[in-house]
Amino acid sequence: MGHPCTCYHLCPAWQSNYPGFDLMLMKLKDAAALAAAMLLMCVCVGGCSSAGNKVQAAGGGQNAAAGQVALPSGFDPVFKTRGPKTCNSVTSIPTVAQIPALIQCTFEQKTAYNITLITNIKVQTGGFRAYSQFQDGYATSIDTSAKVMPIRGSMVQWLCSQDRDDPGANCSRVIEPQAEGECWKTTFGDWKCSMLDTKHNDLESHLAPPTEP
Repeated sequence: MGHPCTCYHLCPAWQSNYPGFDLMLMKLKDAAALAAAMLLMCVCVGGCSSAGNKVQAAGGGQNAAAGQVALPSGFDPVFKTRGPKTCNSVTSIPTVAQIPALIQCTFEQKTAYNITLITNIKVQTGGFRAYSQFQDGYATSIDTSAKVMPIRGSMVQWLCSQDRDDPGANCSRVIEPQAEGECWKTTFGDWKCSMLDTKHNDLESHLAPPTEP
């Protein structure tokens, strides 16, 4: 089963209108359920993916089929964790080994107020199916004539504020053991992947930043 959206906090335009709002939710101990719901609140991917996470490798957008998918993200001193990942273009059907990086490049985002990361991704691929407007209408630049590859698995979604806000414990996370989604071919000939667990939204707060890749 597909999902129509990614998390609301991935959209810089939304946050610029409500600066610090999601950070406020994270700090309200009595609003854990609300914060979890807001963490999973969504807007369509097409309006929120950052230009930075769409960028291809410098020097001509090399095909990751012949090399590494995710580019080095480096350490972010403001959030005390790694930065969002960007990906080389994948122009052939992605392998199970490549899909985690493609999921990270779809979801991960940094704004002035927080950083969103995806870690501990485990994924299984299913049989190809035809494009469905109901299931796949959210997918950015999807080639509607190409087959879609369903995926399922597990992952951990992180939201970290600036370290100065809560030194050493500036992050919250949602563990997603039953994530579902798909990989799709775009009209530009490359592949993107996304999945989300809509059944589990238990938020853990005041955690140290993730160290997993």
